[in-house]
Amino acid sequence: MGVPGLRLLFIDTIGFMADLPQDLIAAFRATLMECLDAEFILHVIDVSQPGWQIFSSYIDQVLRDAGVHYATDDQVPRPISQCDEPGPRPCQPVLLRVGNKCDLGINLGVESPDFPLLPPVKLDAQVSCTTGSGLHHLCRLLESNLISIFGWRRKLVRMRQGSHALYWLYENSMVMSIAATADDPEKLECEVLFNRISWRLFQSKFFSRPSQTL
Repeated sequence: MGVPGLRLLFIDTIGFMADLPQDLIAAFRATLMECLDAEFILHVIDVSQPGWQIFSSYIDQVLRDAGVHYATDDQVPRPISQCDEPGPRPCQPVLLRVGNKCDLGINLGVESPDFPLLPPVKLDAQVSCTTGSGLHHLCRLLESNLISIFGWRRKLVRMRQGSHALYWLYENSMVMSIAATADDPEKLECEVLFNRISWRLFQSKFFSRPSQTL
């Protein structure tokens, strides 16, 4: 997936498989490890199934063995621009736990012989891909983390309708929303995400003269 100034690669992998044959365990772990170079990891969990906390903890252990940990609430992702140091990976990927199938009810995991001890698991988002519940919150969560990871800047830009600047923004940045201003319907207010380079280009191209109007 490509967006202006950024190319994204999405990788889907199996997180947990019950009763895996012994000769496939190494291959399974290798498949999961392919994701560890990512800037962002979504751990999607079927929370309607009994014992999902055990399965989630297993994945946590695999990630910890690889040196990847869930960030604490007071940790902020470092922008990629600050992560280009040589040596071992200096920046942790952002990991989010997403509980799926919440429309079927979250199985709180009453202890049983099959699952005698269920560890507490924090879910960052609870969604249902069937009903769409919680997806808006998940998207906003992803957006805020991506802005932090990539060092994007959120700007409000006002311009005249039909301005060449608007076409430039669509080609070189990410226009999040656009609406006529309340005080002048002939002008637009755009919410735009810039990366560092595109913001500088926009400033130099359209604000080179103090009196210039977009």
